[in-house]
This record gives sequence, C-alpha cells and structure tokens, in this order.
Amino acid sequence: MSGSKNLLETLSQDISETDLTTQQTERIVENYVIRFPQFLKIVLYDADKKLVLSTSLKSSDKDLPTLSALDEVIEKKSFIATKPYLSEELSPVLWFMIPMKSKVGETTILAAHVDLLQMWRWISKTELGKGVYISVVSSNNEVVASGDPFFKQKMLSSSDRAVYFGEFNLKEFSSKKPQIIQTHHGQSLISVKSIVDNPPWYIILAQPTRDSFQSIKEITNILGVLTVFFLLLMVLTALIGSKKLLLNPVKKLTLATQAIGQGNLDYRITQLGGDELGQLGESINKMSGDLKLLQETTRRQERMAMFGRMASGLAHDLKHPVKNIENAAKVMETMYSDESYRRTFTNIIQREFARINQFLEDLRNLTDDMKFNPVQTNLLNLIEEIKESFQIESQKRNIQIVITNKETLPPICVDSHLLRRVIENLVSNAIQAIEEPGGTVDLSLKKENEEVLFSVSDDGPGIPEERLKGLFDEFTTTKRKGLGLGLAIVKKIILLHSGRIEVKSTVGKGTHFNIYLPFRLG
Repeated sequence: MSGSKNLLETLSQDISETDLTTQQTERIVENYVIRFPQFLKIVLYDADKKLVLSTSLKSSDKDLPTLSALDEVIEKKSFIATKPYLSEELSPVLWFMIPMKSKVGETTILAAHVDLLQMWRWISKTELGKGVYISVVSSNNEVVASGDPFFKQKMLSSSDRAVYFGEFNLKEFSSKKPQIIQTHHGQSLISVKSIVDNPPWYIILAQPTRDSFQSIKEITNILGVLTVFFLLLMVLTALIGSKKLLLNPVKKLTLATQAIGQGNLDYRITQLGGDELGQLGESINKMSGDLKLLQETTRRQERMAMFGRMASGLAHDLKHPVKNIENAAKVMETMYSDESYRRTFTNIIQREFARINQFLEDLRNLTDDMKFNPVQTNLLNLIEEIKESFQIESQKRNIQIVITNKETLPPICVDSHLLRRVIENLVSNAIQAIEEPGGTVDLSLKKENEEVLFSVSDDGPGIPEERLKGLFDEFTTTKRKGLGLGLAIVKKIILLHSGRIEVKSTVGKGTHFNIYLPFRLG
C-alpha cells in the first residue's frame, strides 16, 4: 500500500513538473500500468472533473471514482484513498487519488485503480497457527480483507454493503496487549496493530481461545495418559516381577504422600534406587522442599503485611492523643502563669493519657485473660446511661439515639464494666457509620427463650458481604484508619459471658448487631 502511494506521488511529480504533451503523458501513464501490476488502470481528470486520460481498454468504462471522491480531493488538496470494494470481476480494489497543479495553475486529479487481490491471497494463505485468521480492517471496523471464511463469504455475498469486524475501539485496542473478546467464533484471543496511516488500516490476528489454549489441554491430556500408563506399568511389573522390589518403594511413596498431606514438609524419601520410582521419589522430595519454601515465604509475607497494618494502626490511634499533649505543652510554655490554663493542661494530660492507656489495655486484652467480675446488673438502666453519655456527640452530628424496646427484666449476672465497653463500642461504631445527618441508632433489649437479646442497629451505608466474614478478627476494620481492635475485644467479652454476637448488614440500608447473653439471675 505504501509503495503504491509512493509510486502514484512520483508519477504525479513527473507529469506536473515537466512540460509534456498529452501523448507523452499518456505514454508514461501506460508504462506505469505495465510495469506495476498493482495498478489496474490510471486515469487523469481536469479541473472540471472531466476525464482526460484513461489506460482502460474499455470504450465505456463505468468503474471510475465517484464525484464525491473527486470533490474530496479538490477540497482537501491532498492524497486520499477510497473504501475498498469489489469490482465487476469480484476482485477487491480501491482508488488512490492525488491532486496536481496544471500548467495554468488549476487543480487536476490523478487516480490509480489499485488491485488488492495479492493482499487477499497472502492473507488467505498465511498460516500462523491452528484457528488463527488474519484480517485487515479500516479505522471504522470495516473489513478490507480477511482469511476468515466467515468474513470472506459475507464480503462476496454483500458486495454492495460494508462488512464490519466488531464493535470495539481499534485505536484504544491497538495500544494494549492481546485481549480476549467475544466474536462470531465465541471467545477469541485478539491482537491489533496499525499498519497503514492513509488509509488508516489495522491488521488483526484472531484465534478462538479453544485453539489458543489447546496446547495446555493437550499437555494435560498427555500427563493424564502418562499417569495411567505408569500406573498400569507398575501393576504389570508387580505381577511379573519381584513383589518385594516393587511394594517397598510404593509403601515409602505412600507414607511420604500421607506425611506431606498431614503438613510434614520435612519428610524425605530415602533409598529408592535409580529407577523410575527412585526418580519419582526425588521429585516428591523436591516438591515438598519447594512447598516448604513457598509456605515460609507466604508466612513471611503475611507477617510483614500484619506488621505493616499494626504500624499504620498504631500511628493512627496514638497520633491524636500525642498531638494533643504536644499542643497543650506548647501553649503551656506561654501560659504557665495562668492558673486556669494549668488546670486545663492537667485535664488534657489526664484525658489523653487515659486514651493511650485504654488503647494499650485493648492490645493487652487480645492476648491476656481479662478480669471477669460478674454482678447483678440492671441492663435497661445500663443502656439508658450509655445512651445519655452519647447525647452530646449524637446532637453534634444530628443523629438520634432511640430505645425502641424497653422490656423490663430482672437484674442478671454480668460484668457491668466489660459489658459497658461492648455497648459503648457498638453505639460509637453505629454513630460513626452514619455519614449523612438525620440518621438513627436503634437500641433494643428483650428476652428470647432462656437468653437476653440486646441489639444495636443503624441506618448507615452498611457493610459489603465480603467484609462481614472477618469482621470480628483482630486488626480488621471497616474504617479507613485504625488498628481494628474494637470488635475483636467485643467478641472476646461476649465469649467471657458464654454468649454470642451476630451481625447482619445490607449495603445502602444499614447494619444490625445482635448480642445473646445467658439469662442468669445469680
């Protein structure tokens, strides 16, 4: 294509830059058609788009450029290529056209009828692998040539209509690696590359995935056949050979597979000999060594990820109290003589150190046993006290805390200090989960069979289902920052009471926590 364009440009220069007669021009043009078989014919139009010269042997040649194509050349004053089409002989062709300046300064047009049959034959005959088809496609996805029988049949049967390859963006696709898309052959592996700028054409290699990955399937089948073959060979050897020489290695292999299956990756097979079973034993030894190395690498990566998470959480949870102490100390330097600020400073220090101590206590409680001191406790009074303690925070965020179920229950035996931490943690999480003002946190208390059911609900954005499974694990949080200890501590306290905790959440509707405690009066 590039060569044909260059030849036409050279011809246009030869004609326009020399003072030739019409006969001389016609002789040069005919010589080009004879020398370069890709040119089926060459025609010349004057400034009025009238045919001046043609190398066609037909007296009434109707296969000429359209008036719209001629107008486009005159308007753009640059080289253009028309869309490919099938000639009357069902041969793929297109027109290359280039403007020229005549002797009197008018714009004339030189056009060459280019034969694409050689390109079609090359594309049809080129074999790159099983099921691989080559196609040349224009920038608007119109098929120019293809070795795919599906497209060839459509192009031959639809000579007056365009045939399109697909609906994806060629410009975006050509800059990426091969991808799998849906074609008329089903799932296919597609690769695209720009080959011509004018006209803008792309070459596409397409292969159904069933053929792309056929080698993998064949290897799998071969491995299966080899496995069956070796098993049969082992059985045959056992029947005709020495049972002792065969059964002992097989027994060692069986013990090895059992040991490795139980997690003993240090197990090694010894003294199997140099035959096929010996080689199999060496392979199993190597496999167990590789598995152990992989296991150690995975554990190391998990530890590094956990340490990174802990470091990020520690930095986040300790940052604010330490920063508050630092700021208070800076102000103290200038306001030491102010007695009221000294009291304020003392209160800030006590409050922030209490936060740090509570955080460190949570870390300790994850691994150490908590002090469990159950006493008779009125749960409804405890819930109302906690609701009252959150009033200021909820009012600032325009969030309403309500108790919808106030079933009167006798005092039950629980650790009121630990249970307070559970309820405060859940209520605090519910308030933080509500992103928009006007939300509601719902508290409920009732007796179900031989258990006390306490519930905390919010109408926040909810928690995705994939994150619910490990919600109560250590270092797991739904917040952007933090160490994620709260719900882990909650679960541990509930288990101390021989209870259980459940969570249900719907994205966009909210989250619901249920705590079940044994109904023990003493």
